[in-house]
Amino acid sequence: MRIQILAIGCLLCASCVTNPRSFEQGDIRIVLPVQQEKSPNGNLVLAHWNDGGTVRIKITDATGKQFDVFFDRRFSTTESGDIKREPGTIYLNAYPARSNSVLVVDQEGFKKKILNGITY
Repeated sequence: MRIQILAIGCLLCASCVTNPRSFEQGDIRIVLPVQQEKSPNGNLVLAHWNDGGTVRIKITDATGKQFDVFFDRRFSTTESGDIKREPGTIYLNAYPARSNSVLVVDQEGFKKKILNGITY
């Protein structure tokens, strides 16, 4: 009987310790799976800017938290300090030129982990 209780306790603790896959950078944590925002008729929602094609999508993670994801496709992608960004560089939270936008450090990792199956 004690062994059964111990075994059940171990299984419960193991399930609590196992974290779902997530993307983390600074204070940002996106828990998989994510879903892309859709319109009421089921179409994917993409917002476009007339700066060369910057695109914003909204995703919702497994915890229900929403994130704005920007793909920087501006004509001029030079940031302060003359750092040239590749077209399609990913930012979170705000339009790339805004002070509260967050440059995704691991671009390829974000694409593979978060954007897998997402249209942008």
